[in-house]
Amino acid sequence: DRRYSLTASQATSDVSFTLGDRSTPVFRTVMVRGEPSSPPPATSSKLQVAKAVRTMTGGRVDLGKVRQGDQMVVSVVITPEQRRTNPVIIADLLPAGFEIETVLRSADGDRPNGGADGAFSWLGEIDDANTAEARDDRFVAAIDVRSEPVRLAYVVRAVTPGAFAMPGVT
Repeated sequence: DRRYSLTASQATSDVSFTLGDRSTPVFRTVMVRGEPSSPPPATSSKLQVAKAVRTMTGGRVDLGKVRQGDQMVVSVVITPEQRRTNPVIIADLLPAGFEIETVLRSADGDRPNGGADGAFSWLGEIDDANTAEARDDRFVAAIDVRSEPVRLAYVVRAVTPGAFAMPGVT
């Protein structure tokens, strides 16, 4: 039972292993580690997802000019392509340097059935997920998407200065 690790220069050249007893079988396992040089393209499978980052009053955010301490509202809209019940789990990764402050509920948005609108009524209706969690590095929610689009939203704060990538929603 032997293991051999190749250096980068060995991996780019021809490498061969020979057993003294050529009748004994040789098993090979290759493990490669790395990361893509660019983010994967957006894809969809029976659902469309759109993410928007806005100011606390609904204005546009230039993500290149976000400063430490800035608060923003992230909304995620899931639109079904099929008219059926789609149990969906949403995972929205946060850029490094952002932290979730609160998950918004339907009472925070526009209320079509009457009553006072919430503080974030400019978002429109906010749907209540079956479960929604603000984790250290992501927003995770489970919701049933049927025939109409659903909107989930949360408030984030930039806590660390720097330039970071904005991941997509899964």
